[in-house]
Amino acid sequence: MGFSIIRKNARGVDLIPEDTYYFEKRIILLDGEINTVTSFEFTKKIGILLSEDDKGDINILINSPGGEIVSGLSIINEIENSGVNINAYCSVNCSSMGAIIFSSVPGVRLMCPSARLMFHEPLIQRNAPSPLSQVQEDAKSLSDKKSQLAKILAKRCKKTEKEIKGILGKDKYFSAEEALSFGLCDKLGGIKDVFNI
Repeated sequence: MGFSIIRKNARGVDLIPEDTYYFEKRIILLDGEINTVTSFEFTKKIGILLSEDDKGDINILINSPGGEIVSGLSIINEIENSGVNINAYCSVNCSSMGAIIFSSVPGVRLMCPSARLMFHEPLIQRNAPSPLSQVQEDAKSLSDKKSQLAKILAKRCKKTEKEIKGILGKDKYFSAEEALSFGLCDKLGGIKDVFNI
C-alpha cells in the first residue's frame, strides 16, 4: 500500500505519492509480479525519463517474485537500449525474472545485506491437457529462452553460459554475500546508498 510525502510550498503543503517522489529523483519502482502491465508501465516511465534527460543515471528499486519471461525480457531490452547508466537496488527479494532483471542491469547492482536472489529453470504453465506435440514445442521454446537468459547473465556477470545455466536449473537461492561473490551484484548497502550510487 502506497503512502504520500508531505512537501511544503508557498501555499502550505502538498501530498506527493511515493512513486511520484521517487520518479522525480529518476528512481523507478519495480514491485510485484513481472507481467505485461508492469512491463508496459516500465517502458512508459523510462521513456519519460529519457525524454527529460537522455544522459543522467536511472535507478530501479526492485522487489519482485518474478513472472513472465517475455515481459521480463521486454524490460531488459528497454534497459539495454536506453543508452544511459541504469543501477538497481534489491531491497528484500528478487526471484526468477526479478533476479534476472536485477543481475543484468549495466550499472551498479546494490543489495540490502539481508536480501536474497532466487533463480530457477523456466516453467511450463498449462491449465488444461495438451497434445504431446504442443508440450514438446513449448519445451523447445522455453529451452531457447533459457539459453537467451543465460547469455544475458553470462555477459554481465563475467561467467560462462554453462556456469549460468547451472543456476537456472532447480531453485537456487543466493544470499547477498553469495550473490556478491558469484558476480550477481556489485555491492551491499541500504536505501540511502541508492541516492549516492
